[in-house]
Amino acid sequence: NRVSLVLFIPPQHVTWLLFLRGAGLYDAYEDWKRKLVEVVETSKAGEGDGDVSIFDFNVVSAETTAAIPKGPNSFGMGNFSDALHPRPALGREVVAMMIGNISDRVNSNFGARVTQRNIEQHLRLVRSNLTSVVIEDLATQHF
Repeated sequence: NRVSLVLFIPPQHVTWLLFLRGAGLYDAYEDWKRKLVEVVETSKAGEGDGDVSIFDFNVVSAETTAAIPKGPNSFGMGNFSDALHPRPALGREVVAMMIGNISDRVNSNFGARVTQRNIEQHLRLVRSNLTSVVIEDLATQHF
């Protein structure tokens, strides 16, 4: 029985990445992603009958940079109910991308299948996009 296993790093609001950077944990977070990709790639070299892949959706994109609500009665951040929990519609988009149903995708910056061949380029792109995010701009700017 061929079984395909698809792993993913879920999308989180960009404020979470900014928190990691501000706390001095961003390098460790990137190292964790590298190690995860290494484990996935190593598992492919085994005797198994299936395929294993991993996608990273915790990136800087229009989907992850919704405005921060203002005022005590404002809730949610666009695609997120809070910084760590995407709404169901974004979850469906993630699943569609992982199963290859991406024909209607407009924003190609949201999510990527990562491998040992492309992880460094992917991490550089996310880091570069993160440097352009200014917390005060999240009320008006999308990436």
